[in-house]
Amino acid sequence: MLKTERAVYSNSTSGVSGVWYDQKRKKWRARIVLKGKEHFLGYFPTEEEAIQARIEGEKKYWDPLLEKQGTIEDNNAKEKTDKEEKK
Repeated sequence: MLKTERAVYSNSTSGVSGVWYDQKRKKWRARIVLKGKEHFLGYFPTEEEAIQARIEGEKKYWDPLLEKQGTIEDNNAKEKTDKEEKK
């Protein structure tokens, strides 16, 4: 599910956006940012668990938004078609 078009910083420790190793806590941290608000997903003992949490976070936070936007785009296209038919 990870968004392949998302940029990853060259100094990324995990290679996955939103997942990095926290030196202070000696754990992997996962987060997701949506509409400028950070959603903390947790600290994890392994990189794989943090990546899995990130994937689940994307499903939880991004999928509903993307579905809503898809519906909006479909409605806009339908309205445009309806207007053209009325002409």
